[in-house]
Amino acid sequence: MTGADNSFVQQVVTAFDGLTDDAAIWDRANALVGDNGGCALTVGVVQRPGMQPVWARSSMDPAFLTVYAEQGLFDHDPFIAHFRTETTPITALPGTLQAVSDLSDGARQLDQALHDAGYRFLYGVGMGHGRAGGCSIVTFCSTRAADAGDADKLARVRLLLTIIGAHVGPPEQPDADFTVPMRH
Repeated sequence: MTGADNSFVQQVVTAFDGLTDDAAIWDRANALVGDNGGCALTVGVVQRPGMQPVWARSSMDPAFLTVYAEQGLFDHDPFIAHFRTETTPITALPGTLQAVSDLSDGARQLDQALHDAGYRFLYGVGMGHGRAGGCSIVTFCSTRAADAGDADKLARVRLLLTIIGAHVGPPEQPDADFTVPMRH
């Protein structure tokens, strides 16, 4: 890490200092995403190996989240599929997959729903969470596809999401944030 990276990490960590209230932590995380060019944040935990959802919260467009939940797009989410076996970050450019021939209908529908909601760039990191097999997935959303080509920005966003993932937990009020249908 460079000196600038260390300074950035210190600023982000300090931004959470003294916060103990769930809502305040969530608000601060979203403000930090906004300060870094993002428009929405999603944090969720799934249980490996089956990637069963444990909890999720998101500041994405509520209409998109309704479509995501009601149409079962969780099952076609490339971020969840990626972190089933990978630990490297993942990016998505919604609206660019429509011409891909081997894409499932659900994946195509998710790509289009993200694009229709105005998202042009998503960047996600995955990390271990809590009990054995837990995987926290933290996703930065932007309206700017050009963010995907900015290596410095991607490095900052990766650091930001890692710190957010360490601070944000499940909502204290289950109805306060988006929740995916739990499977049993």
